[in-house]
Amino acid sequence: MKSLLLSGLLILSLISQSKSIAQQSHASRLEGLMQQWLTVEQQREHMRLSWQEEKQVLNQRLELLNTECTELEKQLNKHSGLRSKAQLEREALASAQNTLESRQQRLKAALERAHHHINTLLPRLPAPLAEHWKGNLNKLTLLENHPSKRLDLYLDMYKSFDRFQEKVTLHQTLMPIANHGEQEILVDQIYLGVARGWYLSRDGQYAGYGEAGSNEWQWHSDNTLSDELRALMDATRRPEKATILPITLSLSGDTL
Repeated sequence: MKSLLLSGLLILSLISQSKSIAQQSHASRLEGLMQQWLTVEQQREHMRLSWQEEKQVLNQRLELLNTECTELEKQLNKHSGLRSKAQLEREALASAQNTLESRQQRLKAALERAHHHINTLLPRLPAPLAEHWKGNLNKLTLLENHPSKRLDLYLDMYKSFDRFQEKVTLHQTLMPIANHGEQEILVDQIYLGVARGWYLSRDGQYAGYGEAGSNEWQWHSDNTLSDELRALMDATRRPEKATILPITLSLSGDTL
């Protein structure tokens, strides 16, 4: 009888230790996920601040150009009484032409920098955003002699980048899957900003995650994510019924 009592106590002790270890493992996993999420948020904030600084520099340059133009007009008005009307007109035209040529050169240089930056970034973007950018780049080939319209298209691309970065995006497409031959299958994709994404086939058989690599967007197969992704996509489609859900994040990719 004493032996049976000791065995029972030993079993209860083992069960208690097992529960404690499981709770510690779950807490450790939640802490790890939270730390990964904070890292992603820090990267996102860094990118947003960088873009704000760039916009501020561009605005300052525009203000400088406007100030130069205003100053030229003041100088012309100051000496108008000493010159003939014809001479003033010639000098005004020459000054305006010089100012315009200077602006055109600056605008041309800015457009070239934007074109290089966008073409460098394009392969690393999620597919839905990349398709939008490609459409604008096709339009740009028809606007070689219209710098202001080219500038509008570049600004549209940067604004679409900001919009994509600020939301969760669902997308449906055909994509090739590793170990599935050359055949493409229909998948649902979900993107968290511009640097992270996941996919899940309609039958739940294939799943994986994507990230912005150093030179291109990269997809990785991970079928263990199927259950997490199915719950996440259901919550995204029906936000009124959404709850807090864990999701496995990979932070091996580069930030944009």
